[in-house]
Amino acid sequence: MEIEIADIASGDTTLKVSDGTASVGASYFVLSDGVNGYTPEIILVGTPTFYSGTTGGANVTVTRGQFGTSAAAHRSGQMASFYQDAGQTTTINEGAQFAAADTTLTVSDATVVVSGQYIRVDNEIMLVTGVTGNDLSVTRGQWGTTDANHADGATITPVSYTHLRAHETSLHLVCRLRLEKK
Repeated sequence: MEIEIADIASGDTTLKVSDGTASVGASYFVLSDGVNGYTPEIILVGTPTFYSGTTGGANVTVTRGQFGTSAAAHRSGQMASFYQDAGQTTTINEGAQFAAADTTLTVSDATVVVSGQYIRVDNEIMLVTGVTGNDLSVTRGQWGTTDANHADGATITPVSYTHLRAHETSLHLVCRLRLEKK
């Protein structure tokens, strides 16, 4: 999805995109400039309203500041990570609360998660850095979310994502990945 506007104001709730069909599969996106100290924002993507027909440019209604992040102004060229919830979930199986500083998370079924994948628990995004049996090694508070306590039995949702720069379409991403792979 390519964002057509030069900048996104913190109060914007509708974004113009050059390919509205690309936004249909993305449940959320994270805007970040990749600079240390910059706090990303998670945005919920709504249904596109196409300029004409059912393809091409569209206005997409968005809900800003998801999962405890804050709505902020964003400039053109920032990184956009599009992600959606995976079909399978698992649950916390610690026998007690999973505390905010803990980095080893025991789950009921680790077969739905792989190392290097992001997971969502309540309003927190975590990066899974290792899987051993039903224990996940995690890096807490990713994408501007807050490291928090989670109840035993809480749902863990793996997410799949794609990184795009704010000026790229899915076709640009394929080309960039091919160039960077060499």
